[in-house]
Amino acid sequence: MLKSVMFAALGAFAALAPAHAEEFLLSGAAEEVVQVHLGNGEEAIIGPFASVSKACGSLGSAKAQILRQPQHGSVAVARQRGAIAFGDDNPLARCNDKPIVGAVVRYTPPDGFVGTDIFAFRVVFRNGETRTKWVNVEVGCGCSARQRTATAL
Repeated sequence: MLKSVMFAALGAFAALAPAHAEEFLLSGAAEEVVQVHLGNGEEAIIGPFASVSKACGSLGSAKAQILRQPQHGSVAVARQRGAIAFGDDNPLARCNDKPIVGAVVRYTPPDGFVGTDIFAFRVVFRNGETRTKWVNVEVGCGCSARQRTATAL
């Protein structure tokens, strides 16, 4: 059974994570490269992504599209319930931790895989705003939960 590592997106929101999952913020940049480090037996869930009203309600789930499949693992788009997670400098930060449903991108490495994988996806919000994320995944990094990161370059 895979353990999930959650990655939240600024300007979107973070999934309600199981007790064993980690959460990391991505930037709200239109394009970015993200480094993800996973221990053995873990998967990455990036998002969820959704449009949020000033009253902290859903304006609808964003649409996610895979632009480049990984060479080794698999990546899929799904809808998932989560909690809003805006950056502190965003006017909607007061909505943080409110539940909402949005698109997530889930990366799953093959059993026993250790190494690097790369994939890309695009998120389109209801207002037409788009974000493209290139994700470099290192699987089997031999690191502790505290050392695992998702960082925007």
